[in-house]
Amino acid sequence: MDAIIFELNKQNFACRLSDISEILMMMTLHSIPQAPDFIEGVFNLRGLMVPVIDLSKRLGYVRNLPPPRINESEETLSHFQNNTRMLIITINELQIGMIIDGIKNVIDIKKESQHQSVVTDNALPDYVNGISIQDQGIIQIVHLKKVLTSEELSVLRNT
Repeated sequence: MDAIIFELNKQNFACRLSDISEILMMMTLHSIPQAPDFIEGVFNLRGLMVPVIDLSKRLGYVRNLPPPRINESEETLSHFQNNTRMLIITINELQIGMIIDGIKNVIDIKKESQHQSVVTDNALPDYVNGISIQDQGIIQIVHLKKVLTSEELSVLRNT
């Protein structure tokens, strides 16, 4: 499986490279008042409003505060670092941005390096696809297209 290795909360994760439409530099997001907790904000991608979730938060991690600036010229503070990226994926014809802490590399994850999680499948969310042992260490495999539930997807739309 061709996979992209990315970082969240100082840990390595992988997802299928084919699930990603684009990888973008982090940009300023426009918050949506009263939006569900899983929505970090929205941004304009070539005329299409794209909802964005913070994958780190979605997987149960908390971002450290106080927040650093995205870049030195930015006047407002952001809780995203310079190497923060946004993965753009498409689920049911809906484009969604997913914030990650950084890209490590692209590798081919062989079947023989993949293992089931140490926790039983019924105790894990659908998006956890096991682990892989690589030169970089243990990598948790995530199925990005299953990170949001059907109920959560139903509240999102591109405009």
